[in-house]
Amino acid sequence: MADQTPTASEKVLSKLHLVATDMDGTFLSPTVSEGHANGVVSERSAKCAAALQAAGVVFCIATGRPAPALQDHVDRLGVELPCVCFNGAAILTMRPGAPPTPLYERPLPAEIVRAVCEFADAEDVCLSYSLVDRAVARCSTEAHASDLVNYVRLEGVRQATVTSCAELLLLPPPLKMVVITATPDALAAKARAVLGAGVHVIAAEMHVEFLPQGVHKGSALSWLCEHTSIPLACTLTFGDNHNDIEMLKASGFGVAMANAKPEVKAVADLTLEWSNADDGVARQCELMLAEGRLCSK
Repeated sequence: MADQTPTASEKVLSKLHLVATDMDGTFLSPTVSEGHANGVVSERSAKCAAALQAAGVVFCIATGRPAPALQDHVDRLGVELPCVCFNGAAILTMRPGAPPTPLYERPLPAEIVRAVCEFADAEDVCLSYSLVDRAVARCSTEAHASDLVNYVRLEGVRQATVTSCAELLLLPPPLKMVVITATPDALAAKARAVLGAGVHVIAAEMHVEFLPQGVHKGSALSWLCEHTSIPLACTLTFGDNHNDIEMLKASGFGVAMANAKPEVKAVADLTLEWSNADDGVARQCELMLAEGRLCSK
């Protein structure tokens, strides 16, 4: 079979019908406001999302955040849209001022849940257990409680607390699990060695995330493209961090922010001169709308 991978020139000229963007460090402005310590949707970005939908382009959020942390941003956008949450473990249709509608979920298998609980206990770190509508943390020491306060400030979701992993194991299967640590890269490397190939381990800002192997933003984007009958080759994606790499590689045209990590820039088709502080996603989409590259299918 002939190679179907688009050439560089084909990527530059192709028509694109779906835009998927990461949130933190990518789409959200770093402006701090009450209740949004980790960024807000700027006026320019909200107008861009509306302009994309008016042009018949599917606009999608793709984030590691849980669904409850997105509702205020969806309200600000003022549009109904698909949201890839939990780093690809769920896709929801979200709309302003209304409960989300689940489209796709990939919870962690019981054996991985138990293994991550054992790892968190062995490392003596706070463990957060994310369900589609809420989060519960195993928080058994003062140090755990302090770490959890900082994590809640980062992610924007209040956490109920329990004191043992045994209590977590009584809950429904989680969409992701998170341990909070001052050394995420080192702890992620240790987790990969301990847990093996069946677990997708992601180092993030102040935490390490655990998902089933094969669950990431790229696989969720592939599912969404099948759901919307849009070829992966006709998608435009934006990201800045490690959890965006699979999505940028899977899409037709992957864009790294100016503030992206080097590993993200290395896999992108384009690195912007703008960061999230410059409304880089909106600027690039405005250019591509004007060029006619972003359009309805």
